[in-house]
Amino acid sequence: MRIHLHGLASLALAASLGFTGAAFSAPGDVEQSIEALSSSSEETQITAIDKLGAAGVDGAAAVAPLTKQLKSSSAMVRAHAAHALGEIGHAAEPAVDALVELVGDSDPMVRRQAIGALQAIHPDRQKVVGLFAKLLSDADPAVRLRVMHAIADAGKPAVPGLAMALKNEKSAFWACLVLREIGPDAAEAAPALTELLPGAPIETRREAILALASMPEAAKASVPAIAKCLDEEHLKLAATFALGRIGTVPAEAQERITANVDSKDPILSLLSRWALARANPNDAALQTEVVERLAKGVASDNAWIRSAAAKALISLHAKPELVIAELHKTLPGVDPANLGDAIHVLASLGPEGIPHLTAALKNPRLRPQIAQILGEMGDKAAPAVPALVKLIDDENPRTEDAAVLALAAIGPAAEAAAPRLAKEVEEGTGKDPHDAALALGKIGPAAKDAAPSLEKTMTSSEDASLRVLSAWALLQIEGKSATAKILPELTKALKAKDPIARKGASQLLGQLGAPAKSAAPALKGLLQDEDPAVRDAAAQALELIDNAK
Repeated sequence: MRIHLHGLASLALAASLGFTGAAFSAPGDVEQSIEALSSSSEETQITAIDKLGAAGVDGAAAVAPLTKQLKSSSAMVRAHAAHALGEIGHAAEPAVDALVELVGDSDPMVRRQAIGALQAIHPDRQKVVGLFAKLLSDADPAVRLRVMHAIADAGKPAVPGLAMALKNEKSAFWACLVLREIGPDAAEAAPALTELLPGAPIETRREAILALASMPEAAKASVPAIAKCLDEEHLKLAATFALGRIGTVPAEAQERITANVDSKDPILSLLSRWALARANPNDAALQTEVVERLAKGVASDNAWIRSAAAKALISLHAKPELVIAELHKTLPGVDPANLGDAIHVLASLGPEGIPHLTAALKNPRLRPQIAQILGEMGDKAAPAVPALVKLIDDENPRTEDAAVLALAAIGPAAEAAAPRLAKEVEEGTGKDPHDAALALGKIGPAAKDAAPSLEKTMTSSEDASLRVLSAWALLQIEGKSATAKILPELTKALKAKDPIARKGASQLLGQLGAPAKSAAPALKGLLQDEDPAVRDAAAQALELIDNAK
């Protein structure tokens, strides 16, 4: 049986690391905790690390031994050590080199903690830029990609350092890529990106243009510099795209872009039309002409053209009725395997596109993708609920999964699906009742009639993770009034063989607060659990229960 992590993940009450912030009772605790770092027990190491972090600047003596822990074979130890160094603050600056290297770690939790620690330590920015430049230059592609994503995940706080990295020839290209991923929040880097356009290597200039395209408002001052790039063969595509995204085509560039409309390069021709339409939103004739051309592009046999046309059509924000009319002309007869981009265009139209997406569910090959897109639309996709309910019985498990998860994403507006979902949970008629329990919980109080089915599953299912998920769903539907019925079942689940069930039960008991005091002994037993995630969840639950009023 498949166990869906996303279902139990929705039970989480705090970050997965669960730092407890233990206080020091005496000065000697720092020395004792440093000694405990050499223990062979991972749990003992983590407890000691957290205590050293909680000491803050008073734990400065532990910077060197904590830095050694960054090399641990355990991802949990590395993550906790990075977090602790961040808690110590600026005094942990000697660990900066090791933390920068950890940004390329294979574990996402470790990467996040490394980035957070670097932000908390506030090291010399120039030094960090140099270290990142070296890491990005020397690392293998997989590490390089992880570093870039980790920095981008940090978002706006990382931008000043990235702007400085643009001045370093070795790191400028990579900094452009990360700034592009951050997008509008990287607005303050626009001037530094613009400075690259006249003389940087061609690859860096292209990425600088695309990074500016990702921050349209901030890049308006850069339009003249971008327009000059239209004359260069290797930059004109990027420049055309950027001007279209910004929505401004200066007079001196209008003629060049207009000439490129007739280019033999279909992508350049398509982008040129789109850029002109973006820059002239009130020209109805031009809008109609461009929508017609883009709709034909969406129906192309060429995957690149389909993708580019669809993205252009979505960002054009044309009238929905115009887009739908043109798609109706071009899509009939298109191979269903090539309709994915058209589906994304229809989804971008909001409520106006839903009837057409629902009609497209008649094609079995498109059902999983359409159901997923409807889920991404959230409660706006409520009119599609009846069609999604029918897909629960689809013979393709991918379709059923996508339909049930879409109903979960629609939430309370999917109330009409509750009876069918309840049957799925109670009878196990579908491929995975976990998703159905998740969906009922997301629907919430509107799914009150499903409570008996969930309660039956919670008390009788042989699947511990499903029992916990059913308890969670009952809590979402009935609120605190469900406490009496779910408390004993959650306490039992603390002894389940499945660590996901033990972790989920711990998190839910913590959410219950004071009424869950009776489960405290069993939770304390989990502080010795073989699974570190379970140990952390139990510690967090005990803290929440103890602090509850």
